[in-house]
This record gives sequence, C-alpha cells and structure tokens, in this order.
Amino acid sequence: MAESVEVDVFDLEGAALDWAVAKAFGASLENPAPHSTEWGHGGPLLEREGVKLERDLEGYSEPNRRWCAEHRVFWANGATMLVAGCRVLVMSKLNCRSLVIPTGLMGS
Repeated sequence: MAESVEVDVFDLEGAALDWAVAKAFGASLENPAPHSTEWGHGGPLLEREGVKLERDLEGYSEPNRRWCAEHRVFWANGATMLVAGCRVLVMSKLNCRSLVIPTGLMGS
C-alpha cells in the first residue's frame, strides 16, 4: 500500500500540484500534465475556468506569494500565476484546503 500524507494546498508545487490538479478534474493520476509549470497546459485551464489573477502587492516581497488567484469563494497565492491558479482550482473543485497525496510526490 502506497504511503500518503495530508498537505495544505497552499504548500503544493511541482509534481504534487500537478497530481492535485489532475485529481480535481478527474484526469489520470498516473502521468498528470504539467499544468503548474507549462502555459500550454495550465493557461487554457485557468482561462476556461475563469480564474482571476493579479499581483499580490502585499506579499510581493515574498517570492512564494507574488501572485494571487481567485475562483469562486477561494483564493491562493503562488510564486507564479500558474502555481497560484492551479492551487485555487484544486481548492475550488475539491472544496478543500488540504489534500491527501502520495508521499512520493513531495519534493518533486
């Protein structure tokens, strides 16, 4: 049985965030698309879902909070527009602020 860990969505990035996006949209979890790092994958998703993106002027001095994304009643920050947008979509689609993910995805 694969080990898993509960993680705050605000802390997801890289492979773990891409896995969470795939889960949120019912896509394959085996080899998720790089939504959080490649505009060709993430950009159309953010546009289709109507995610609002703006610079986080209050958190701009912190590299991990440069962008703020909003979707429905949820918001998230991230170092890039794609990271912030993917985080907010995970929270909005799964109606959660934390998520159980496979341990192997952490640090990827």
